[in-house]
Amino acid sequence: MRYTSQALIAEKVHVAGEQLVALSNGCICCSIREDLVREIRRLAERREGGCGRRFDLLVVESTGISLPLPVAATFDFVDEQGRSLSQVARLDTLVTVVDSERFVSSVLTAESLADRGMAVDEQDDRTVADLLVEQVEFADVIVMNKTDLLSQHQAAQLEALLRKLNSSAKILRTSRGRVAASEVLLTRSFDLGAAQQSAGWVALLNEFEAERLAHAQEEQEEEEEGGPSTSGRDDGVQHRHHKHHHHLAASRMTEADKYGIRSFVYFARRPFHPGRLLERALNRTWEGVLRTKGFFWLATRHDVMGIWQSAGGAWQSEPGALWSCLLPETEKPTGQDAAGWDPVFGDRCQQLVWIGIDMDEQRLRAMLDECLLTDEEMALGPEGWAAQLEDPLPAWGVEEADEDEGGEGEEWDEADEGEGEGEEVR
Repeated sequence: MRYTSQALIAEKVHVAGEQLVALSNGCICCSIREDLVREIRRLAERREGGCGRRFDLLVVESTGISLPLPVAATFDFVDEQGRSLSQVARLDTLVTVVDSERFVSSVLTAESLADRGMAVDEQDDRTVADLLVEQVEFADVIVMNKTDLLSQHQAAQLEALLRKLNSSAKILRTSRGRVAASEVLLTRSFDLGAAQQSAGWVALLNEFEAERLAHAQEEQEEEEEGGPSTSGRDDGVQHRHHKHHHHLAASRMTEADKYGIRSFVYFARRPFHPGRLLERALNRTWEGVLRTKGFFWLATRHDVMGIWQSAGGAWQSEPGALWSCLLPETEKPTGQDAAGWDPVFGDRCQQLVWIGIDMDEQRLRAMLDECLLTDEEMALGPEGWAAQLEDPLPAWGVEEADEDEGGEGEEWDEADEGEGEGEEVR
């Protein structure tokens, strides 16, 4: 850089008024700070004596309650004049600093931002755990700060957990925030497409799905050749695949396994009973679970894929798209992408990633199995489910989901009112 630290400190700090500009999809979580766009452009276009740029690098320190991807999306946003920050600046690296001493305990609590006086407004119902996990999941570089306050075992365990949450980020251990500038500047690490796939749950789900589809393809080929097949049988496909997946997991001991960091994918071809899901799963404490995310099928909301997620002590759901089997014939997946579909219910299923420390996988699987419809309930069919099953879960803005506008998820914790008042919902 051409300027010394003293010169930069002496530079007048310009504070811009805050404005928000929503992206075309209208989702509030993807809003862009117009002031950030304006100020970065202003700094990038400043010249020294009419010659070269005055600044080579710009470090943007977001507030502790901001999410990385919306900030990153700022650089690709094109305004009404066809201008984009990418024309004058390149996003180089997303860095997340982790308080090594408090990270796990902060994630395991259900404390809201409002409880800490950090909420943006009265409608901001996010939890501290939500922010911490997402800031880790989308980072290019994770700085484990205050490692001098941890034992060697604790530091190794935390690093293994962070690696499980984000398998591609570079992790640096430090104390008092001492990090070489070369580790966080001019690394050329950031890639928007890669960032959207960097979360550990995405990698785990993709690995599981690839294995499941390959297994389904093998069964289909066996059936076409006249051999025995379990294709189309709900329980057969589910349990055979689970055994195969468990065998692979047991055959390799990873660094995460040494420190009790566990993960698994729950898969089932039956819908959840909404009442039992609330009573037997969401109202229970999930010991050791730090992160869950994936897609789920609710019997009373048969046509809409549910988005399931939790970080720490709060569970959240929102509507996704329609299941792929409901798309027009010209848009439906074909070939291997449609392998393993149920002959009646298509691609509807449960696919949930679980990540935690010393969590009891067998107990959690049994808990979720209890929430699936029984044989008698399955026989009622979708119309019977809608008419006879009570649904105490928060309503979805399904109309918004159908229009691909997304929707703010419903989040439950001990403080929520209405159904389940006063009960812990994970």
